[in-house]
Amino acid sequence: MVDRTVNRYSSMEVVLEPQTQLVSRIGLVIKNSTQLSFLHGKTGVGKSHVAHLVQHAVQNTHVVKIQLKKVLEPEQLKQQIMCELATDELLDLNQPIATAVFNSIVQNNQSVLLIIDNAELIPQQMLSALWQSVHELTRMNQSRCTFNILLIGESSWAIPMHHGLNNKPDSLVAEFEVLALTKHQASDFMMSIHTDWSDQKIQQFVNKIAPEYLIPKQLIYAQLPQNNAVKRKIIVFVGAIVISLCILTVIVGYLIAKDKERSSSINRDIAQVIQPALATEVVQSENDKIQIEKINKAPAEQKEQPRNLLNEETSQEIEDNVELLTSDITSVPEDALIVAKEVDAAKPTKTLVEEVEIKAVVIKAQVSSFIFDEEYLLNLPQASYALMLGGFSSEATLSSVKGRFEQPQQLKMYKTIRYGTNWFVLLYGSFDTLAQANQFVKENASQFEGFSPWAKSYRAIQQEINTNQLPENNKKEDND
Repeated sequence: MVDRTVNRYSSMEVVLEPQTQLVSRIGLVIKNSTQLSFLHGKTGVGKSHVAHLVQHAVQNTHVVKIQLKKVLEPEQLKQQIMCELATDELLDLNQPIATAVFNSIVQNNQSVLLIIDNAELIPQQMLSALWQSVHELTRMNQSRCTFNILLIGESSWAIPMHHGLNNKPDSLVAEFEVLALTKHQASDFMMSIHTDWSDQKIQQFVNKIAPEYLIPKQLIYAQLPQNNAVKRKIIVFVGAIVISLCILTVIVGYLIAKDKERSSSINRDIAQVIQPALATEVVQSENDKIQIEKINKAPAEQKEQPRNLLNEETSQEIEDNVELLTSDITSVPEDALIVAKEVDAAKPTKTLVEEVEIKAVVIKAQVSSFIFDEEYLLNLPQASYALMLGGFSSEATLSSVKGRFEQPQQLKMYKTIRYGTNWFVLLYGSFDTLAQANQFVKENASQFEGFSPWAKSYRAIQQEINTNQLPENNKKEDND
């Protein structure tokens, strides 16, 4: 069991002396002058806490606080500020910010303080408009009321920005940095937050932390040291996980080996069936050659009858051999023998060996070569669509690209022929209409980062899959 954090209170309940001094300095600026100020420091150092203290410390001041969570367009941020400053006389949201602030000061007789947290998200154009509004108000406002903008952000952003604006002539800018705590201040802070910790434990914890990390957020979420019993439990738990993974690895390896052994056995059975049939073909072809030579030596008037007789006798033998070749291949279409017969009729002058080879090629061409999701894709409605993610000349590249997706169940693959070579295609999803496919791409752009998906109909997809099944394409793949 992991030790829990004890007495973790909010930093809002603890006010440190450095924070009090910083709030006092910022309060004097807000009271006596109109300026654009930067409140900056490291993450977790307590910038927002100081701004909260400033908000409650100022008097006779209308405070507008905006916390940015994402980058806004300049016009959106301006309208948000204008709505916060709205008065009975403020009807036009397009008027300058300085005019809206001036109307608020005149109507309420109060100074205006605009606090923007996460100011790094402010567009550069809007930041320039805020700086100009401060200068414009100093020319418009003759009262004792002031207008101040307090931008809260990281030091890496605020320091260069302040330096750039401060170099401009008569620039009304200031900067305030929230520093990390000293070890003494950190110890006092820990005593206020973790009241159940002993002084010795607090001192040990503070001494182990580097000075730059002595910040309130780090100290608030401090945890008690783990005892030996907890460490032992963690070691036992991790050991059990490791042993379970080892056992699982052995089981998976055994199943893979069995699967490979089964596949090898099936291949041997197929070879035992096909090889005797091919041997019979070769022996029969040699006998046919001898008979053909005898016919060629006979008188011319007797040649025609033996040739016709040879064709009739061997025709049945060829059919028997073809049937023997195909008896153990369950995926041969019924029209395979018809194609073979058409080849015989078209080329009657071929030798018997050549005829058998042609029929074997035709039969082999009709065997399905589906290796991915072709059968599934062929059964989908032609009017529906899928997202085309890309085509690849290498199956290894296809597998590598597929591995980038967090939801592989949405991916489908098929193989086709492009420019006479193998082409592997990757698809995503299934959509009833083209509009649905395009809308899905717009709403999930981040999911397809690095790709340019486009909608492709299943009519075109099925045509490409069927192209892969043509005999001439399959024959080219065999030659490759």
